[in-house]
Amino acid sequence: MIDWNLAEPPTTASVDWPKPDQSVVSLEPVEEVRLRLPDGSTFEADRDLKRVFLEREDDSVTLVAVYSDSLGVDAGYRLASDWAERFELPTAPLERWRDEVTSGKEPAERNNRALTSATIDDRIGEDGPVPSVNILYSFDEEKPATVTVELFWPPERRS
Repeated sequence: MIDWNLAEPPTTASVDWPKPDQSVVSLEPVEEVRLRLPDGSTFEADRDLKRVFLEREDDSVTLVAVYSDSLGVDAGYRLASDWAERFELPTAPLERWRDEVTSGKEPAERNNRALTSATIDDRIGEDGPVPSVNILYSFDEEKPATVTVELFWPPERRS
């Protein structure tokens, strides 16, 4: 289980960075994630997870991304919508993606991608990350959706 306190801008120490010689790492498999956020809330996921991806600049973690397993269209849409609503993000891009995919026409977004994100001014807490939720094409025709939630710390808010 990943259980990190991200109430302060994260560092490699606060997330137990597993490979000090690398600036990006993928932790997998992952069964459960709990991230405590700067506004006092918690993001939790405990189903359909594949990995957590991290990026850093020096000792400052710049990105934490949680990836789902490959999911069917409806399951991917539901998970993405749940995560978007959790962060008070718009769901219209996710709805367009679902409508395009289920209609049989090629989605407008390249590689069947849908994205919904906050603006740079809509951080979680004063020094917190900017959230986004994505639906990515999984390259599995049976289960074409991979959902991600990304938390990005802009450069001026890093430790």
